Amino acid sequence: MKWHLPDLDGIQPTTIAGLLLITMIFSPIQETSMIFVWRGWGLLFPLGVFVSILLVVLLSQPFEAYVNQDLLIIPAALAATAGGFLTAHFLALSDKGREVIDAKTGQRILLVRGDSLFFIPVKYWSYLVALGSLVAIGFALNHYFNGG
Repeated sequence: MKWHLPDLDGIQPTTIAGLLLITMIFSPIQETSMIFVWRGWGLLFPLGVFVSILLVVLLSQPFEAYVNQDLLIIPAALAATAGGFLTAHFLALSDKGREVIDAKTGQRILLVRGDSLFFIPVKYWSYLVALGSLVAIGFALNHYFNGG
């Protein structure tokens, strides 16, 4: 199956970014497929980041005529970071754990859910998203001030 790109003249960069995200999520599985590996509620982390970016993209549509298109990545990157930290925070708050008593030793053990995505705990994914957002903001500012 070959992919054909549509004519993108006149389409705003935020619309292209939204279309790429939707295409990546809903694209048909080809010969190779990506497997999500998560533990607990770790799969909610990318959903929280995606929803926060989607909200910013939708809310920024009325302002696209007044703002330079190169700078619209900045609020989306900040929203991704905020969404990541909020999702990780709420997942940590909801993981109260369950206390059990070991039958052999009689010790109390706290069993926690341990939310993770691709074997990385969710709390560290927040920092990775923040680092990626800083890189994206840096590229956007470089493109804006240096003209490309």
